[in-house]
Amino acid sequence: MQFRMEEEIVKKLMMIAAALLLVVSAAACGSKDKDSESEVKDDAKYTDGTFEGTSTENGFHGAPLNVTVTVADGKITAVEVGENEETEAIGGAAMETLSGKVVEAQGTEGVDAVAGATYSSNAFLEAVNDALTKAAK
Repeated sequence: MQFRMEEEIVKKLMMIAAALLLVVSAAACGSKDKDSESEVKDDAKYTDGTFEGTSTENGFHGAPLNVTVTVADGKITAVEVGENEETEAIGGAAMETLSGKVVEAQGTEGVDAVAGATYSSNAFLEAVNDALTKAAK
């Protein structure tokens, strides 16, 4: 009987130790200091400025696209499309949608072409990639 009581006490102590370990681990994961924030800024993917990109792939009407990508604090803040021959209601609307998605995704990875405007979308994304290559650190 005494052996069983000792076994119960050991189990309870181990459970308490495991619970404390979880609490300490969770607290360590949640801590944030100023040094970690400055490291994030130092790891910016892009150089600040405006960068022009051109597609080698043509849009729907057979002409390449030109874009200007603006980077501030290492992040993409805007993508503007230069003069183009795309249909405003289809290709133009697609590029406006894609501009927002590129800013949100901070690049073209995971940004898909807009259905119904595949040629325009592909040319746009290629031009953005060209600009981001120039902006890369």
